[in-house]
Amino acid sequence: MYRAHIAVPCLFHRLTGLDCPGCGITRMLVSVLDGDLRAAFRYNPAAFFLLPCVLLLIAYRAFKFVRTGTRSEAKWEKAAVIFMIFVFVVFGIVRNLPFYPYPLP
Repeated sequence: MYRAHIAVPCLFHRLTGLDCPGCGITRMLVSVLDGDLRAAFRYNPAAFFLLPCVLLLIAYRAFKFVRTGTRSEAKWEKAAVIFMIFVFVVFGIVRNLPFYPYPLP
C-alpha cells in the first residue's frame, strides 16, 4: 500500500495539547482511499461514520439543484447538518477524556 506522508498541522492541538474533533481526518481519508477501513476508523471514528452522510447530503443537494434550479434547504437537511456538527463536537470532547482509548491498539 502506498502511504503518503501528509502532515497537516493542527493549530488547536499545538496550542492546547488536546485533540480537536478533526485531528486524524487527513490520515483517515488517505486510509479510506487505500481501502484500509480499520485504520481509517482508528484515526477518526466520528469522521469515518459521518463521511458517507456528508457525501450523500452533498449528492442530494447537487441533484436537487440540477433538477429544480433552487438552493433552498428542507428542514430535515438543516437538522441533519446540525446533528452532524453536534456529533463532531461531542466526539471532540469525549476523545480528550482520560478513559478514551486513544490511540486504539
